[in-house]
Amino acid sequence: MATGYPLNYYQPQSIMSQPQNPITWVQGPQQVEAFPVQYGGTVVLWDKEQPVIYIKSVDNFGNSSVQILDYTFRKNQGPSQQETSIQNKSDEKQSYVTREDFDKFASQLTEQLKEIVANTNKPVMAVNNTKPNRKFDKED
Repeated sequence: MATGYPLNYYQPQSIMSQPQNPITWVQGPQQVEAFPVQYGGTVVLWDKEQPVIYIKSVDNFGNSSVQILDYTFRKNQGPSQQETSIQNKSDEKQSYVTREDFDKFASQLTEQLKEIVANTNKPVMAVNNTKPNRKFDKED
């Protein structure tokens, strides 16, 4: 049946489009609250008057939430504070535990564990031994 219309008369346009300006400017929190955001969407808004970034999100039920981020401008002068602190830590003398100190700590810990086991009256495998303590084995 010929109707005189081309076969592909209606072709839907793509809804997705690239934003012309990646930064959306607002003037204060009142405009942020009034700014429309689609359900399930998130938008980043920059304040024109203050060094503030707003992240406005709307869930699938229409409830909106706003996260507020303050930012500061830095001058590019030398290493940052974080870089300086990392460098200072690497310059500090590294300290290690000696084998003697480790063995002393291990024996103190073993004694404390033995004391705890003795106070609980529960059968427990012996500490520092891979074989079970014979006095706790069941008699056949």
